[in-house]
Amino acid sequence: MHISDDLVDAIRGTFGARMGPGDFARLFQAVRIAVNDELRTLEKALPLLRDKLKPGGKLAFISYHSGEDRLVKHTMREWSKDCICPPKQLHCTCRGKALGDLLTKRAITASVSETAVNPRSRSARLRAWQSAA
Repeated sequence: MHISDDLVDAIRGTFGARMGPGDFARLFQAVRIAVNDELRTLEKALPLLRDKLKPGGKLAFISYHSGEDRLVKHTMREWSKDCICPPKQLHCTCRGKALGDLLTKRAITASVSETAVNPRSRSARLRAWQSAA
């Protein structure tokens, strides 16, 4: 018996037989994200990647779950703002200019025909950003 079987048994013991394969997939994904500290790693990596770009360089990110996508979306939006000071602050004390521009206003998702050929693409979200020239 594997550790994953023990986890499945524990979950079934708690929630009963109503748990399906999709529920288990989400639970295992959550465990993987937490154990690997994926969101904090991504949060640290994004500015490092941005800073490696040449002027006018482009970054594209493909996210596979909402936590990743939310982090990428908010980070890219902040990079694209002229001022990131708190709204009630009287005078701007931040960088005062955008670091670049969003290339995708909304995440680009796979088409129906793509997901028919590649079902795993259904959760993918593409976002792109370009550094200031």
